[in-house]
Amino acid sequence: MEDLKRLKKATIEWVRDKKLKEEENLKQIEMELDELECPEADGYETIYKGDRTNMLETHRKILIGRQE
Repeated sequence: MEDLKRLKKATIEWVRDKKLKEEENLKQIEMELDELECPEADGYETIYKGDRTNMLETHRKILIGRQE
C-alpha cells in the first residue's frame, strides 16, 4: 500500500513538473517567434529564419495540442 502511495505522489509531481516545463517551452517559443517576425528584423530574408520559424511553429502546435 505504501508503494502505491509513493507512486501516486511521484506521478502527481511528474505531471506537474512536465506541465510547467511545457508552459515554459511554449513561452520561449513564442518569444523567439516574436523576435523572428518582428518588422524591425530582417523578416524572412534568410532560409535559416524561415526554417527556424517553421520548426518553432510546429513545436508550438504540438505543445498546444498536448495542453488541450
